[in-house]
Amino acid sequence: MAVSATDRGFPFEEPIPVAPARGARLFPRRQAFPLACIAVLALSLVLDPERPTMGIELCPMKASSGLPCPGCGITRSMIYCSRGDFARAFHHHPLGPAIWVAAIIGASSIAWPRRMRSRLRAFWYPRREAFDRAIIAAVPLLMLFGLLRILFICVRPPAWWAW
Repeated sequence: MAVSATDRGFPFEEPIPVAPARGARLFPRRQAFPLACIAVLALSLVLDPERPTMGIELCPMKASSGLPCPGCGITRSMIYCSRGDFARAFHHHPLGPAIWVAAIIGASSIAWPRRMRSRLRAFWYPRREAFDRAIIAAVPLLMLFGLLRILFICVRPPAWWAW
């Protein structure tokens, strides 16, 4: 005689759900970046520019040393961009407006028709090496900006630095 699950004292009678098939995803890869951009833009509309992290220090460098890292200020910069105040956005971080524009393009790409995406891919694919070089060149510039900002915090900044 077979023993059922209820006879063994289990509180459920339904079968245990099976994991999704291998390779199945909640969101396909092509939607991950646009959805992340939508989330970033939504947060930049909701957060308060004066206290974007609600008093919690997220930057480990600033929490440990009190000095800003090269990326400090990007969140506030994007918040001010979403509010249309580009001068203050640039004041908090010069890359903030560029990242904000990239997030808008990325968020809108979820609604692009397949034909437009394939044209963009055909245009972009041969040029991706140049884009990689530009990104590699931008990283040292970001580090230089961070070092200059730390230097000017420690000593008096020159007149041209004040925005």
